[in-house]
Amino acid sequence: MDGEQLVFSSLEALDLDFVLNSPNKIPFPGFPYRVLFPILDSMRVRNSTWVYSDLYTHFIAPLFIPWENLIWLQLAVAIADKDVIANMLAQLTQLEYLHLTCVSMHTDDAEHTVYPDEGTVEEGLMVVIDEEEDELMEQGAINETLVRFDFHCQMRFDMGGFCEILCRLPSLQTSMVDGHFIGVIWNTLHRRYRFRRQIDILPHPGTALL
Repeated sequence: MDGEQLVFSSLEALDLDFVLNSPNKIPFPGFPYRVLFPILDSMRVRNSTWVYSDLYTHFIAPLFIPWENLIWLQLAVAIADKDVIANMLAQLTQLEYLHLTCVSMHTDDAEHTVYPDEGTVEEGLMVVIDEEEDELMEQGAINETLVRFDFHCQMRFDMGGFCEILCRLPSLQTSMVDGHFIGVIWNTLHRRYRFRRQIDILPHPGTALL
């Protein structure tokens, strides 16, 4: 404890898994002190909105954590459309590994999740992908450092949006997805976007290849 702030000066990894749904959501951390994580490298969070009203925005605020220094992130969210993913990756300028799980890639599915307001939330740096571009890479890279992107979508998968993200990750080497999407992903990359880089697209364990 340092004055009116709590500093975790040696914490490099943080794993938060909330298992109980609180009837009254509170601001993080729940007491009137700033909480700092100056050298945090990786963070995994599940079901934070069951307890806290602002955990995500708390951690992306530069005053609380050097968010841009993360190199490994495992994240579960309700809705992750292509622009949400692009916005996040643009801010994580040192990220090398991302494991992202979502319920759907379509914002109008938010009402079917435990976070029905998520489809209307916009925050952080805006990086909108323009799918009308003939040469997608002319829009520039979203993130220069990401080498692995594992993605699992439980409901509706946006094939075009996902492929647009891959095209704008120049360092990407491997992506793991549900096996039945792999063939269509490669066809979309090659035929629609004339994608020529070699990356490994692997099936999640237990998912079928078509």
